[in-house]
Amino acid sequence: MHGRRVSQASGTVFRVVADVEPSSLPRIAGLLSLANVAPVSLHCVRYGEDRLAVCAMVEDITASTTDLIYRKLSQLTCVHECSVEIAT
Repeated sequence: MHGRRVSQASGTVFRVVADVEPSSLPRIAGLLSLANVAPVSLHCVRYGEDRLAVCAMVEDITASTTDLIYRKLSQLTCVHECSVEIAT
């Protein structure tokens, strides 16, 4: 795989429940850029009339960066729930 880095490290998974608003997904994705790497995956599903479930996996980030992103996500007014887990 020329030019592509393959990581065996575990990833950090951010799970967010937010309002269904046009700006919710871009605001959430924008905070993921604080890791300075592109997410390995980003999945978004609307459920019910007013909720959006977002799941994003980012690899190779430090615990302090994970905490920073988690705190910033939790502060967004459109976010109802936020959790973080380390995937192996």
